[in-house]
Amino acid sequence: MSLYAQGVPAIFLHTDKGAYFPGDTVWFKGYVLNDGFLDESLRNLYIDWGNTEGTILEHNVYLLSDGVSPSHFVIPTNYEGDILNLNAYTTIIAKNKEMGYFRSIPILQQKARKKERVKREYFLAVQPEGGMLLKGVMNKIILSAYDQTGHLAALKGKVLMKSGEELLSFSSKEEGFAEIAMIGTEEEKTIEWSGPDGKIGSIKLPAVLKEGAKLSVSSTKDTVSISLLTAISQDDPQTSVSKEYTIEARLNRNSLFRNKFRLANGARSNLKLPKNDLDAGVLQLLLFDEKGKCIGQRSLMIEAEELVITPKLEVKDFSKYPKGRNTLQIGLPEGEYANLSISITDAQAPVDSTHTIVDALLFSSLSKHRIIEPFSYFKNKTMLNRFVQTNSWQTDFSSFDALKPLKDSLLYLKGRIRMSDKDKLTFDKRLASLKERNSKKGKSVKGVSFGYRALSDGVMKYTTISLDEQGRFELKKFNFLDSMELRFVQIEEAVNAIRFHVDYEFAAVPKPDRLYLPSAAEGLIENQTFPEKIWEYNPRYFKDKNGVVTLREVRIKTRRNYRIENMDKYYAKGWYSREGLASIDIQNYSNLIDIYDYNDLVRYLQLKYPIIHKIRPIYVFDGIYHTKGIPNSGFSPRRRDSTAVAVEYPDVNQIAFIKIFETHPNNPNGGAIVFYTTGPDGANKSLGRRIDLQTVGGYVGIIPFSNRLYSNKEKMNLFYDDDRQTLYWNPIVLMEDKGYRLEFDNNSNPRGYWVTIQGVTKSGRIVYYQKLIEKADQ
Repeated sequence: MSLYAQGVPAIFLHTDKGAYFPGDTVWFKGYVLNDGFLDESLRNLYIDWGNTEGTILEHNVYLLSDGVSPSHFVIPTNYEGDILNLNAYTTIIAKNKEMGYFRSIPILQQKARKKERVKREYFLAVQPEGGMLLKGVMNKIILSAYDQTGHLAALKGKVLMKSGEELLSFSSKEEGFAEIAMIGTEEEKTIEWSGPDGKIGSIKLPAVLKEGAKLSVSSTKDTVSISLLTAISQDDPQTSVSKEYTIEARLNRNSLFRNKFRLANGARSNLKLPKNDLDAGVLQLLLFDEKGKCIGQRSLMIEAEELVITPKLEVKDFSKYPKGRNTLQIGLPEGEYANLSISITDAQAPVDSTHTIVDALLFSSLSKHRIIEPFSYFKNKTMLNRFVQTNSWQTDFSSFDALKPLKDSLLYLKGRIRMSDKDKLTFDKRLASLKERNSKKGKSVKGVSFGYRALSDGVMKYTTISLDEQGRFELKKFNFLDSMELRFVQIEEAVNAIRFHVDYEFAAVPKPDRLYLPSAAEGLIENQTFPEKIWEYNPRYFKDKNGVVTLREVRIKTRRNYRIENMDKYYAKGWYSREGLASIDIQNYSNLIDIYDYNDLVRYLQLKYPIIHKIRPIYVFDGIYHTKGIPNSGFSPRRRDSTAVAVEYPDVNQIAFIKIFETHPNNPNGGAIVFYTTGPDGANKSLGRRIDLQTVGGYVGIIPFSNRLYSNKEKMNLFYDDDRQTLYWNPIVLMEDKGYRLEFDNNSNPRGYWVTIQGVTKSGRIVYYQKLIEKADQ
């Protein structure tokens, strides 16, 4: 089954829950499909996270593997909006984000807790089939009632003639849609209706046209019948003159056909489409007149038999106790293999029952406006088809038709060196002279020393790279997660002091100026409310039954710096072997930029460690106390003694290790900075050179979700109150028909739990399940 328009991916994000607090982590799994199957050819999923004004907070790229990307996003603790918006897209549609995936995630702000509910007002929409009413033909009309938040409402009413006589009555029950049909006549008609509040309103039906054409559609189990109807008017002297019309059919943006018809007034033409030749999705029929103007539209939902699979869930163990253990068994139909994500949340936690993988893949970002609770229209086929017929779908396919095939591959680091015009001139002259001298000696000119390290690593790794004539370079094997600290230094002495800057590029798609924000239908407002219990949760702390607030447990992984420890043992002897305020590995200290002599180095240390101003240190070189301090540094020993000697200053690039002490035997009122050197053979040649140091982001890293399982001892700890909202989250479930078993523990106040399962099978079927479990026999 095709849920994919050619060249346009179908994208969906399954999040662990339906709403979040500032400071929360949004755990999610991204699904990207091609032609109804997980797209194994794509590597990059871009997601822009932003606020309601369209300002982008983060522009991230996530690594796709076999069509999925499990990851996370941390909401800033100072985020003030009620909604967090996101755009998800791939490289091919980066310039056409209306073809991508859009989502609004509610953010639970304390101010919203006190917000008064908006009084419901109800409105009526009147939508004739094909966009108009024609004289002399049977016209179908869909009536829908909704409130100012866009939610459907029950309605009832009647159609009145101008005389006040009742022509027909209608009722929608709870669905919000009603359908009526009548022969088009020129007499004025009025709809009198009421919504759930009983308030009676009236609206005139659109005028009936004496000439024109429209589309009418009927559907059976096997066939879609399309009729092109023209007005029947005995008064029109031009009834015998035929006109040309064009019908264009699109299924999920993909072109099916474009046929021309010539009809006179009162004539009709019919066309049949076998359903077994059609893929699942939104079928759009557009009607154009002789001048190419679109004069009508009719949309229909094409469904596929057994497209959606509901997995079987069996509750093996149900616990009603705090921190109690639960066990579930999940099964699929025989022969199915699925890539799934499973979320289990507390019964009072917000879940998203209205934005699912089903509606995301079937509607395929085709709507002109934001759809309010799209999955609610899947209650039955009649409701779904009436919604599809009345919704405003995109009709301009020029951008889609212009898309060209684009190969997607792993991203890698690129860059270009930048200089001022004056510095570039100097650089080129010196480099040309150096090349000429070296060529006579049979030597090549050395390139650039490129250093890199992950932020969690202690030591940089180095390699040499070359630049082209425009100063550009590419490192095609340099793919990385999270952020990298990058260090760029010219090797040749003739050019290593010239000022420069490096422009790095990792993501192939630059950060957009603003988010793409599809608006809700005109006049709609947001008005979400949540259960009171939700507000007891806070991502930064928890509150026990006695109201005592405790910061949440944060597990910090400490990392020993063995290189520092080894250098300390090697250099620092005797009194200096004790722990100081700081130990600095100068040979691998990437932050030392534009350090040319001791004055620069000391000034840097003063800025980096402000306590130096307080301890007024003496200066020690390789264990020898210097009598004169550092020249021109502004600091010198406060006292002299017989142990002080005069020494020669070694080159600054020979310093290997520095220790800072708050006290020192030779400085009763202060401390010391101790410099250890390597000698000429071990000099750090980067000191004294221009260095470009930057932190560059790569793919967003994959951090596993911690599914909490308590030991018996931990369960007895009455002082630890567990108020988790997400009890279980697993975005990497590869499941066969033999079943999948999982365990999770309750929080401290169990009230039941929601189970949400979403995914795609290897055969191209959608998996969806959501249910509230409140007792063992469910």
